[in-house]
Amino acid sequence: MVRASICAGIIATAVFSALAEDVVEIKAEQHHDGRGGLMLKIRTNGGEWRDAAGRDRVFTHSNLGNWGEKNLLDPVLFHDEDGTWHVYYKDRPEGGKDCHAVSWGPDNLTDWGRQNWVDNDLDRARLKKAREGSGIWRLTKTQVEKLGKSEWHPGCPWHFTLDSAKDDEQRYGEAVRAAKPGLRLKFSKKPAYPISRNLIGIFFEDINSSHEVYSTNHVGTYKGHGFRKDIGEALAALKPRFVRFPGGCIVHARDFKSMYHWKETVGPLSERKGKPNFNWGGFQDFALGYYEYFQLCEDIGADALPILPAGVTCPNPQIAMTDAELEQLVADTLDLVEFANGDPKKSKWAKLRADMGHPKPFGLKYIGLGNEEDVNDYFERGFTRIYKAVREKYPKIKIVGTAGPSCGGRDYEEGWRLAKRLKVDIVDEHYYVGPGWYYGNQLFYDDYDRKGPKVYAGEYAAHKEGRVNDMETALALAIHLTNLERNGDIVEMSSYAPLFAKKGAIRWSPDLIYFTDGEVELTTDYWVQWLFGNYGGEKYVPHDLEIVLPDGSAGRKARTAEGSPRMGALGPDDSQRFYNRFSSSVVRRGKTTIVKLVNSTAFAMPFAADLSPLGVTASRKAEVWELAGDFADRMARPVRSEATVGPSVRRTLPPYSVTLLVLPPK
Repeated sequence: MVRASICAGIIATAVFSALAEDVVEIKAEQHHDGRGGLMLKIRTNGGEWRDAAGRDRVFTHSNLGNWGEKNLLDPVLFHDEDGTWHVYYKDRPEGGKDCHAVSWGPDNLTDWGRQNWVDNDLDRARLKKAREGSGIWRLTKTQVEKLGKSEWHPGCPWHFTLDSAKDDEQRYGEAVRAAKPGLRLKFSKKPAYPISRNLIGIFFEDINSSHEVYSTNHVGTYKGHGFRKDIGEALAALKPRFVRFPGGCIVHARDFKSMYHWKETVGPLSERKGKPNFNWGGFQDFALGYYEYFQLCEDIGADALPILPAGVTCPNPQIAMTDAELEQLVADTLDLVEFANGDPKKSKWAKLRADMGHPKPFGLKYIGLGNEEDVNDYFERGFTRIYKAVREKYPKIKIVGTAGPSCGGRDYEEGWRLAKRLKVDIVDEHYYVGPGWYYGNQLFYDDYDRKGPKVYAGEYAAHKEGRVNDMETALALAIHLTNLERNGDIVEMSSYAPLFAKKGAIRWSPDLIYFTDGEVELTTDYWVQWLFGNYGGEKYVPHDLEIVLPDGSAGRKARTAEGSPRMGALGPDDSQRFYNRFSSSVVRRGKTTIVKLVNSTAFAMPFAADLSPLGVTASRKAEVWELAGDFADRMARPVRSEATVGPSVRRTLPPYSVTLLVLPPK
């Protein structure tokens, strides 16, 4: 899982709404939980202080450079004229020395960098000025605008999200009703291009205990192989193309001994000793091990993506392996390929697989190395050594690297730099962010290097206040998945995280599936994954989704206000943000065409399309799926219907909805 971190688009969210105010002030203070973390507060015109980072986020040791949480005392904020922000704080256990974390600048809101001691005259002068001003900083209009429009990835500005229909009405209602906009698909002359069929997968993070989802007596289980029948059916229904296991942080743990060693999880159950789970608590009994994970993949028709240690421990603090330990990790990684794919007559690990009941190879295609590590010299040493060993012996195995715990910053940049230098096949990116991130970053992958490594969006979810699954999170993820499909030539794989949580023993929220001893609860986020998993494509059909006004003017999705129509009282910037609440994808699977439309506004939107460029020349029956509900609806489910569709299509997209039109061959 992602360690406590901040994707600072949320900061921009809080500040942006204050652009029209006369006086905006921001400060840093200790978080109210008493653990020593920092939080940012903001107020306008002398009003009440509120959470500037959004959702009560806190900066802890995890994203301030691996220091003890209770060391962060007496924080003050300083803003340079060049746009760089610094949080200074006192580290009392180190004798009262003052130190600071180099925080963020106008072009990188995410990376807080690493801590440095205040050891020069310039830093001391800044610290003195900050303390004299009580650490409260007034922002000029230019500074607020600069922060509000900051970008951490070229061309991908941060945008706000609206949390309720009421906010929609207040901000946009009058202008939208006056402008009477509609949506229109306009197909490009560019040809359809191949996209990854492995786009939708599932990610196992560690569960509390194997027996919660797996039965060793295999009675009444899914395909007789141990998984609870209802859970196995829920997973299979997603039509996942791959399964990532056994999890994330559990893989590298806190030292070599506590790492997840796959060899401890195979063989007779009586010989699997188990051990404590130092990442999530509890005890790992290993009744559900690598053999059972491979078996599940085979049962649901998915590729296996096992994750193995990359030569360092879980960060906070990150520890490198000794040469002997690293050699063992290299051997274990190579032996896993033999266990999965080897000939029982030539390999003892393949023979073990056969003795367990599976003489045929599992057909392993992928191996993941590492998960959310700090990408430093220790990581590079371990990862490179294991990577080269696998590449040399098994050149056809695709290797998945890592780009740290967040969607930007030092580890992200260094992870990609290392991956490109080594020519790693796929890079694992993680982002647990608010719904607004998905609205504002729809062009996130458009500018990625098509000649470099592919992308695995390995852990993502929409985290809103209360960390719940509802239509707001579902719509944000639907928008994200339409954009992953458009970039399916560079995005090889993706998986929502985490997968499971047992009610009464939840350690992380939100999850895709909740369950009790007797029931399975499928969330709104699950149903979005279900729609995209069951109606994925092999090719993407280029097109634009336009907002069209009655006078015929049309606006398209753009990085800036350029291309957006004015709508009543809304200016270009506002109309572009309103436009980002819509998204679309058109894919082909064989001779079937699937049109996906997302309307995350509070307004019913007229929709029109000329489907003749898709070869639709006569009316035909189409399958229609619609997932709709209020923003706070946690029980929304997709509803199937049929409609007669001809070359000219006109529909009304309900407020807060995902609509699929499945067009069969002639």
